[in-house]
Amino acid sequence: MHFITPPCFINPYLAPAAAQQRRGSSLRLKPHPRLRWRGETTLLTSLVGESARITNRTPAGPVNPCASLQDSLDATGSYYEDGKDPVAPLARAAKQRIRARNLRASGKVNLVGADFKLDSSLEISIQAAAITFGRLKPYSLTPLLPYSPPYSLTPLLMYLITGAAGFIASALVAHLNAAGIDDLILVDDFQSYPAKAPNLAGKKYRLKIERDQLFDRWDAEQWPLKGVYHLGARTDTAEPDKALFDRLNLNYSKDVWRRCATHQVPLVYASSGATYGLGEHGYKDDDALAETLQPLNEYGRSKNDFDRWVLTQKDTPPNYYGLKFFNVYGPNENHKGRMASVIWHTFNQVQKTGAMKLFRSHNPDYADGHQRRDFIYVKDLVAVNHWLMHKLPKPNGLYNLGTGQSRTFLDLATATFVSMGRTPDISFVDTPADIRDKYQYFTEAEMGKLRAAGYDKPFHSLENGVEDYVKNYLLSEKIW
Repeated sequence: MHFITPPCFINPYLAPAAAQQRRGSSLRLKPHPRLRWRGETTLLTSLVGESARITNRTPAGPVNPCASLQDSLDATGSYYEDGKDPVAPLARAAKQRIRARNLRASGKVNLVGADFKLDSSLEISIQAAAITFGRLKPYSLTPLLPYSPPYSLTPLLMYLITGAAGFIASALVAHLNAAGIDDLILVDDFQSYPAKAPNLAGKKYRLKIERDQLFDRWDAEQWPLKGVYHLGARTDTAEPDKALFDRLNLNYSKDVWRRCATHQVPLVYASSGATYGLGEHGYKDDDALAETLQPLNEYGRSKNDFDRWVLTQKDTPPNYYGLKFFNVYGPNENHKGRMASVIWHTFNQVQKTGAMKLFRSHNPDYADGHQRRDFIYVKDLVAVNHWLMHKLPKPNGLYNLGTGQSRTFLDLATATFVSMGRTPDISFVDTPADIRDKYQYFTEAEMGKLRAAGYDKPFHSLENGVEDYVKNYLLSEKIW
């Protein structure tokens, strides 16, 4: 896609309106030398010129400094991929010279820029920038019916999601798509982890960006973001490399934060229940507690270090929420291997052997299989992420995200057998030595803060969540 900034909006990355050259009734594009184009200039010239000819008018409303839509089309802008082949839709549109008639915006809004996209039914939808009461705001003009005005005017929803091909973030993409939100920028290390690719199959989004390219492109392209979900992280709790966690979980997160603060974009980011360590200070999501927590591994330390840094910042996003995820399970975790949920491991062991081996307890206070965790279904977790971004409640800060009820691993494994229609056959093996002294025997999120902020939806019970996961995803080998 191509987002075209109107000449009446000052942007240091764009060339002035003088870069436009009129040829008859069409418009010739001249890219700014600082922008990176990929050879689509000719196709964009044809498409935008054609669109300018068939919409050569300004909608009714206050006086527009741009004389017409054609005059308002800026010759430069930032290029967006559409998640598939960015050239093919433009090529089809340019060749077929799609003609639409009587395009009108509803409401008293001045149309000052447009972004044209051809969908599979050969209809043109227009992403328009509109000036309302003197302020530039992004809008989406979506046709109600082909050739049947008027057209509806709705806000453009554009979110950035890091770790997008991973377990939780890909589930968030599925949730947002189901809610009708597909103006998404997806960020991940896509090239290094092809095993995660199936998690995004069939999902809708605007743009994919490699993790290491994010900040250069964010600074250069100045996307009109409504919010950022920073869910990408190194999550291996057995990994000892402090420098790796500092680079990916701490410093990368700081760079995301700084840009959200600079551009005043709301931020939801993933912290972790691993920050609580052995739980010696309890599991209350009190911001002041972050300074005293003692995580058991480098993963938990890196998450808590970022939480602590966030709480000292004077320059902040307008809204920010650090979510301490507890034990998350559900679809889209097939690529995680050793770090996948116990439900996933139980299912696969039972499929192969008919039985399941759980970790033995090495703590005299807990019987084998009676280690307790707060297990939360990923569908509940992403629903909370979406709710926070949509409602933007107060206060900002750290929030637990579990169910508020701990359950045993024996409960979890038994629920998996039952959902598979099998008789439970469970035995125990020693906990691996490399994680034994850093093993949490009990976690349970205190959920009062999130409830007080206004979230009142119930969470899946362990049995209901496991049943949905096993029957609708694991047995059918489906991705959500």
